[in-house]
Amino acid sequence: MEAVAYLFNSDFETQLFSNKEIKLESNKVTQEFEYFIHLLNPGEKIYTTRSYSSAYQNFLNTFTGKDLSTVHKTEKIIPWCQSFNQIELLKKFQNKVCTIKFLLETGFSQEEISFVNKNNLTELKANYLYKYPKAFSGMGHFVYAKDQKKIENLLTQGEVLIQEKLHQRTMDFSTLVEGGKLLCQYENLVDDHFQYKGTIIRSDFQLPEKIKTDFGFWLEKILIYTQKYKGIMSIDSYLYDDGAGEKLFPVCELNVRKTMGYVAFKLKEKYFNDMPIMKMLLVNKKETRYSYQEIKNRFQDNVFLLSPTENRFHVYCLLGNSDQAIKELELSLFT
Repeated sequence: MEAVAYLFNSDFETQLFSNKEIKLESNKVTQEFEYFIHLLNPGEKIYTTRSYSSAYQNFLNTFTGKDLSTVHKTEKIIPWCQSFNQIELLKKFQNKVCTIKFLLETGFSQEEISFVNKNNLTELKANYLYKYPKAFSGMGHFVYAKDQKKIENLLTQGEVLIQEKLHQRTMDFSTLVEGGKLLCQYENLVDDHFQYKGTIIRSDFQLPEKIKTDFGFWLEKILIYTQKYKGIMSIDSYLYDDGAGEKLFPVCELNVRKTMGYVAFKLKEKYFNDMPIMKMLLVNKKETRYSYQEIKNRFQDNVFLLSPTENRFHVYCLLGNSDQAIKELELSLFT
């Protein structure tokens, strides 16, 4: 039996807020992206009950130079995305309600933000965004009245939701921090339901000058607020147009774990650091039908399919010297 193996605990938030005993177990949720452990740390043992095809194992060996190593029995399971040490601190920083309360208490007054519970059912507003504070990866975002039943169900169950104005977003971005030090900023791609669809890592990422100054003020406040936490953290923010120009929403949530954006940043750093732009895309497998060899033949070293072809989601990395080059690759890949 192996002494130590890593579990890609992408069910971290579910476990964190469940009020049940923490269980480190291999399941469909944890297995979907567990191959990232090998990609970022080739040879590390992955705790999983899943088997992988020879085609995928051959691809990983060619790509990383090492064989995929998995075990289904181990003396110790180490959660890879985040441990459950300092669990109360993690609950505080992971909870969007706590984050928004911090934002408001620190003087963020340009926004109409409030909290609703079962006593506010008659006060719900059309075209407002209602956010479930314990969801992850952009899930738990609802618009009234389109999602009226889902909103009302959560409220009647005793949950508190964040109510904020629905903005015309121009860019979602994250700031990656470790041990209180800035590592990287990058653009995140989200769909119309606010769910994560990808990340763009560019060597020349820049916010507009005024926005950059405003964000610097808030970053300093956030780092003071979270100073007791020393691990990986992403600060999710966005820009929006209110008709009078572009404005900053400095922090809509904190993620005190390794996120997909973190994975994208580390992938580029490890494998593609000489490329100005890397776009990592999360695509439903119904939208793509390529094998690893077909990708190699068509795109050489500009596109990589990193996930098993049998997975629910396929993860692609597109590499280029410009936004136009990336756009052309994406058009060729999906049309």
